[in-house]
Amino acid sequence: MGSKAFAKTMTANDSRRAGADAEPVATAPEVEPVAEAQPDAEAEKVESRSFVPPDPEPWPEQVDGAELLDALVAVFHRHLSLPEGAAEIFALWVVFAHAFEAVDVSPRLVLTSPEPECGKTTALSLLGRLVPRRILASNVTPAVIFRAIERYRPTMLIDEADTFIDASDEMAGILNSGHQPETAFVWRCDGDDHEPRGFSTWSPLAIARIGDDLPAPLRSRSIVIRMQRARCDENLERLRAMHHAGLEELCRKGARWAADHLDVLRDADPEMPEALRGRAADNWRPLISIADAAGGCWPETARRIAVIMSGGVKTSTGVLLLRDTRQVFEDRGCAIAPPEFLVECLCLLPDAPWATWSGGARITPHRVARLLGAYGIASKRKRSGRYYDRQDFEDAWASYCADPPPESVTTVTPVTPLESKDNSVTVSDPVTVQSVTPVQIVTENPNENNAVTTVTDVTVSEGGEP
Repeated sequence: MGSKAFAKTMTANDSRRAGADAEPVATAPEVEPVAEAQPDAEAEKVESRSFVPPDPEPWPEQVDGAELLDALVAVFHRHLSLPEGAAEIFALWVVFAHAFEAVDVSPRLVLTSPEPECGKTTALSLLGRLVPRRILASNVTPAVIFRAIERYRPTMLIDEADTFIDASDEMAGILNSGHQPETAFVWRCDGDDHEPRGFSTWSPLAIARIGDDLPAPLRSRSIVIRMQRARCDENLERLRAMHHAGLEELCRKGARWAADHLDVLRDADPEMPEALRGRAADNWRPLISIADAAGGCWPETARRIAVIMSGGVKTSTGVLLLRDTRQVFEDRGCAIAPPEFLVECLCLLPDAPWATWSGGARITPHRVARLLGAYGIASKRKRSGRYYDRQDFEDAWASYCADPPPESVTTVTPVTPLESKDNSVTVSDPVTVQSVTPVQIVTENPNENNAVTTVTDVTVSEGGEP
């Protein structure tokens, strides 16, 4: 055995003997690996709830409803430049949010403006201090909307809506769905098992945006306030932290008044102004119920403002055409109208869009036919040509044209027969009509050098048919 191998053997043996003779040495016990701390689900919920204030503590004493609404109006006038009736709408909507469990319609409150810096964000900040459980956001996804409503039952206040809502059909559907409780649900597959689950969208909702081009379904479900920039001579106070205590007091008073009047509001069936129909009446019903319960001058004030604010609702192209065709039939006193004649008369109506419908060109008979076809109205064909029959319009007028025309019966004898441009429809006997307004129509007739003809009437041949 070589010296190097012998040395290694001796060293190993010495080590074993030394280990056998030495006293045992205490070693640290084996420690189980500590799992990484997982976030506490309840802690997460508490943290997220910090963005949603708790329900306000109701005011300890009874609250006079009219005085409360008057105080709210004063607050909004103090900080905002507002059009007529806007402060009253804000005040009623604040109380509406407190009494939400007693209503069956949730009108969307939409704040629009033509430019920035018109007070929309300040208005939402004021609302956020006055309503219960507010969630105020300047950007939000559709999933957050319905999940937040399902969990917190908040008052949703959405700012900068023009930057993210217009391009999302899903968002539009969710906002529309929360108008009535029966339809205030969206369904999604949820969880690891992808089980279908319904989420509530039933909540008070206010939206602020630049631009007045709201989608028609959302507009019909909304009360719209057109905000305006403050004038130089208006002395408005900026909303600061020192105002918060006073706003909290009004919030608590709103909670107390609503709690005391929930039963009254649930059973309310207020008389609505005749000018409000359909969804416009539905939107205003809860606010007018609150005004009636508050008393004072508020029942009259709320109805007056409802009529004023609802008058600015945009009319669809189809309904505008129905109204104008009704005016044509009434003014001309005719029972039938050839398509070309109807277009001529539509283009002569003052302040009507038909003469410059498309790029400055007048609307065509074909386009009129397509618009009227949506309401089940079509021209008829006889051997002498096509024509529209007044009777085919009656149902659509009754359904979509709320204001009936003035009634006055006049018997008219025509001066000359009327013919269409292609001389295909001629009517010749006197008729009994509502009213007559002579109108000049320029006809393109090369033989008469574009003569001007006064149209007095469209008459009906024997049997009342063309």
